[in-house]
Amino acid sequence: MKNSEKEITFPFENIEKMDRVVNEPARFSIMCYLFKANSIDFMKLLKMSGLTQGNLSFHLKKLEEAQFISVEKKFVNRKPLTEVTITESGKASLKYYKDILLSMFKTSGIK
Repeated sequence: MKNSEKEITFPFENIEKMDRVVNEPARFSIMCYLFKANSIDFMKLLKMSGLTQGNLSFHLKKLEEAQFISVEKKFVNRKPLTEVTITESGKASLKYYKDILLSMFKTSGIK
């Protein structure tokens, strides 16, 4: 074994702890937007994300099934409004995801 291989200790077990729902790039971005804003209407999220309506709807459905977000459809001034809100479970999952990544970076020596 090479010296450089002996020095590397990487927490591979943490990779399996990462939530696959949050790990997808589009969903990760959506969760980050929501973490900061707490609640965003669908059209604003559509513009911010750069996704198509169908793609955004697909990812929101996955996040809603995981109970990381809630989606409420209502009318405001007789106009339909779909509001997306991050749940406490969603916030906790995103924080946990961050902690795992930071741990992996720290352990691997990435600064």
